[in-house]
Amino acid sequence: MKTYCFSIQKGGTGKTSLSMALAGELSQYGPTVLIDADPQGNTSGQLYPTVKTELADLLFDIAGGSKPDIKAAIKKTTFKNLAIIPTAGLDGRLRLYAETLAAGKPWAMADLIAGLDGFDYCVIDTSPAFGPLEKSALLAADECLTPLMGDTYGADGLTIFLDNLETLKRDQRAKQPAYNKILFNAYDRRITSHERILNELKSGAGGNMEIYCFPTDPIYRKAQDKRTVIQDLNGAKPETKAEIHRLALDLR
Repeated sequence: MKTYCFSIQKGGTGKTSLSMALAGELSQYGPTVLIDADPQGNTSGQLYPTVKTELADLLFDIAGGSKPDIKAAIKKTTFKNLAIIPTAGLDGRLRLYAETLAAGKPWAMADLIAGLDGFDYCVIDTSPAFGPLEKSALLAADECLTPLMGDTYGADGLTIFLDNLETLKRDQRAKQPAYNKILFNAYDRRITSHERILNELKSGAGGNMEIYCFPTDPIYRKAQDKRTVIQDLNGAKPETKAEIHRLALDLR
């Protein structure tokens, strides 16, 4: 199974929307599980709002030395071949786990994922932080994907994230996750600053990265309203469909 983690220490980049879009696209090539590792639970609120057994329950079991009941937490979504391990949001326990036990269990997420059977792909959505829970998710992933917006702090934020990621891998003596893809979200080539920032990414911190450009698209809002992924709806912009398809093919 191939595992991909969405991570960046900046809110409002469209991380959750893009992680769901990628999971929906990958599920057309094989069974896919989306892990909602954001304590806010936005992904779960869209795809599986009624949560009983959540991600935090599994992680608490692992931290306590018990075998987690992974099957109880895996829930099918309405989209074929796509399942989710949900988080209960503000009423859940994931934030408590992150604040109390996560620091002492950096490989807990990797242990959880090692127990997943029957999936070809796993996508992890994280919060806009770089705490113990997010580090554990990154260490569990084969590859990290970073969404950025076209603002003046994009390249600076990427440099900081690169430093944090390399420090994490060095401290844990880890070879993964690989990191060579940037998702430029809400891109509009008509906006001068977007072209400037894109060029800065190509020549600066992201110089060795493959860059995918996603336009602003109301299809994400429609998917939220319908509680599904964008692949389940009509009306996505051609550029959106083309880039998410290209990304999925490159990750397969």
